[in-house]
Formats: sequence, C-alpha cells, structure tokens
Amino acid sequence: MPDTPLTPDTAIDLDALVAAQLAAIGAGGFGVTAQAYDPDRREFALPACMVRVADFERDSAGDIGTEQLAMLARFEAHIVVGFREPEAYLAAPRLALAIAHLIEGNRFGQPVSPAQVSVVEPDEFAPDLDRFVVWRVDFAQVIHVGASIWRNDGTLPQRVVSSWSPEIGTDYADDYDTVLGDPGE
Repeated sequence: MPDTPLTPDTAIDLDALVAAQLAAIGAGGFGVTAQAYDPDRREFALPACMVRVADFERDSAGDIGTEQLAMLARFEAHIVVGFREPEAYLAAPRLALAIAHLIEGNRFGQPVSPAQVSVVEPDEFAPDLDRFVVWRVDFAQVIHVGASIWRNDGTLPQRVVSSWSPEIGTDYADDYDTVLGDPGE
C-alpha cells in the first residue's frame, strides 16, 4: 500500500495505525513476531517486536485549520530476544537497528506524518521482560484526531464568487463578483 500524504482529511484510527506498524515490521524480513505490547503476556515466540503507544503531546505546528487535534504520538517498539540465544547481546541491538531503519520515514500506509526515530537503546527497565535481552526503538508520528471540517464530498464548485465585508452572505448574493465560472448561472 503506498504511503498516504497528509491531506485535509486525515482523521486517524489508532488501532489501524498500530496494526499497520505491526504488519510492516512483521513483513520486514527480520524473523520477528510482531505484536502489540501486553505486559501480562507470558508466552510469545522469540525473537519478538512488541509495539505500544507511549504517550501523546500536542503537535508544535498548532492549529492545522481543520478543527482536528494534531498530536505527536510516541510509540515504543520493544525488541525481545531470549538471553540464552547465541549472541543475544549482539542480536538484539542488530534487530533494533534494522527495525529502526524500517520505521524511519515510514507512514505505514496511513494518513500520518513520516515516523521519526528518536532513540535506539537497551531497555533494562521493563520488569515484565527481565528474563530477556530487550532493546527499545522510540519513534513518533503526527496524527490528526477527529473529523476534518474540510471533508470532500466529491462535488467540485462550478462557480467561484467574491465580495467585500460587510457586504457578504445571502442578503448580498446578487452583488457578488464572479471570479471563475459562468456568471449567468
């Protein structure tokens, strides 16, 4: 699926975004099991890559003119390797870097900004994964929450008109100047 650029209609389905991230990582040829992060899961195939939503922060771009909420969504991809696996302490960072490379700039076929990787590092603070070698890839994407007021219904305007304030609105419709289109319509 080709990447979708940001457009005026960019409402995001968070579940679909995470599923697309997992699908891309799973299909990336790394030999990892890609799944959503679940701290209560006790059994999973190794090596694994578990993605979770870390947090949201207001996007610095501010108002995007669509009445949507622009947020910087932060994600964590935890790369998990069994500590008894040969060269586990080299395999985990190698996988983390390969997955970070796949993530960087990827939109995962969703209407979001390209992903930006910020950190690739050992994750020694995940108590639920203390019997594994774990590395973490932190990345972020700008998402738009809610429906855009600029949703396109597929109808293109045939006539464009203009006027000057305060002489605007339906009371002044006959006084508008035609900018584009047939003035006789």
